[in-house]
Amino acid sequence: LNVVVIRSYTRSSQSNYVIKVCQCDVCGTNITASSDRLELLRLTSNNTELQDGSSLPSCWFILDTGDDEVNLLIFISYRITCPQNSFNIYSGLNNTGTLLVKNLCGTSSATKSYSTSQRFAYLEVASDGTEEFEIKMEYIAANDKSRTGCQTPQILQATYTYQYLSSPNFPEEYSSNSKCRWLISNPDGLVDIEIIVADIEGDDSSSCEYDKYEIHDGEYICENNAIEKACAEFPGILAHNVTSTDSFILVTFKSDDSVNKRGFYLRFKKRDLPTTTRRLSTVKSTTLKLIEHSSTNNLPSTSQVSTSYISESTKDPLPGNKEKLTGTDLKPEIIYGIAGGCLFLITFVIVIVIIITKQVRAPISTYTTPPSPSLTTVTDSNTSVKSRKSQNDNENGSIEKINNKKKRSLINAKNNSGFRNDIIRKHRKDFEPPYATVIPKTKEKC
Repeated sequence: LNVVVIRSYTRSSQSNYVIKVCQCDVCGTNITASSDRLELLRLTSNNTELQDGSSLPSCWFILDTGDDEVNLLIFISYRITCPQNSFNIYSGLNNTGTLLVKNLCGTSSATKSYSTSQRFAYLEVASDGTEEFEIKMEYIAANDKSRTGCQTPQILQATYTYQYLSSPNFPEEYSSNSKCRWLISNPDGLVDIEIIVADIEGDDSSSCEYDKYEIHDGEYICENNAIEKACAEFPGILAHNVTSTDSFILVTFKSDDSVNKRGFYLRFKKRDLPTTTRRLSTVKSTTLKLIEHSSTNNLPSTSQVSTSYISESTKDPLPGNKEKLTGTDLKPEIIYGIAGGCLFLITFVIVIVIIITKQVRAPISTYTTPPSPSLTTVTDSNTSVKSRKSQNDNENGSIEKINNKKKRSLINAKNNSGFRNDIIRKHRKDFEPPYATVIPKTKEKC
């Protein structure tokens, strides 16, 4: 029995692998599985017998993930003659573990998949040596890396170290009616994704109406930014890499209510922006700002400017000379100080204007009627008038007539009660200023 163990194997390329061939009686040992890639284990018989004529004994191997939290996923295709040969797989360290495959023989029409519930898988081959057979196993160490993206959309931050992402329940079959969404971010550059394993329910690749995973270049699902849409059973999807053109890459997964497979398993990391040649307009602007900033210093020559600043990274255009590109960077404290000073100045001007306006504006007050002349003044005025008349009468020689007039005037004054009031009203009217008008009061609106 020949055992071929192929290390560093990826299904996209089978070059640069290491082959280990050994006889069954010395291969009862552990084989450590990798979590970074699929590895291949090929078992073949050369239909030989031992020197004493007996057939080859049973052969066994142990696959180990190296971690109690990580399980095994195994894909098998085979051509085994029954009943001379058989193949068994157990989840555990020996043949007392949980039986995954028992007496497997015949020819596989499609690749079969099995997963363990712990870190070990015990493989057992039995053959009588009379018939040839071939078993091809591809295996990987993996566990569920779906995180919380199948409960609510999740944002993942890419780093320079690989991180892993998988469909729900991986390496077991994904659940029905799954709907998952992960947004992988790298604000400083791009995102690299490596698809390691994919086993999705087969469907028309143009529609993928049943189950599928999709990758979009950006934050949103749009037709013009779709990178990949996959719905094929293993080994229909080869291992491959995908790189975003921006700081985000979106991964989604959807399943219907039947026919569940193993799903997908990938890893991702961040990538720096590539070095590019900036446009001429940008170079001119950079040169002008550089000369303006260093006007007091020695100006660089044209050759120095062209060789120093044309080829640069779009991530960090001028390391160590960022001030020359961005101009004066105002700190938040300076901005807040300027804003506060402007606000205080505006408030001060408004207060001054209000005070000046109040001083210039004529005070609004109610006109006060000048005090009424006293009754004595009126009486004195009447007396003066009477004395002048008396003098005229005396000059005319009619004293008695004047006395009679005085008597009649007194009698008329007593009889006419409004005489004095009329004189007072006339006196007030003569002294009232023309602008003293009475403003009628109006009722306020509620």
